[in-house]
Amino acid sequence: MTFCRALLFLLALPCLLASFLCSQTTRKQADLLVSGGTVVTMDGARVIYDDGAVAVEGDTIVAVGPRHAVEAQYQARQTIDARTKLVLPGFINGH
Repeated sequence: MTFCRALLFLLALPCLLASFLCSQTTRKQADLLVSGGTVVTMDGARVIYDDGAVAVEGDTIVAVGPRHAVEAQYQARQTIDARTKLVLPGFINGH
């Protein structure tokens, strides 16, 4: 019984490894990832993500959401660790 399990594991290992590598390489590239802070959004529902992330490409925010979801979708050239920080949108017409 133990030999069969070991054999099954060895046969499944290449598939598991290929699946892991494919999931790692399919993430989109962003310029900046602000990750782990409390993210305050400006969407209609005014959602606040306690453990959120923001992905930025050039001058465009391309993703906002829970940290685990954004980090699964994007990798970045620069990452800012925002744990214990508040991530707020810029002021518009703040006069």
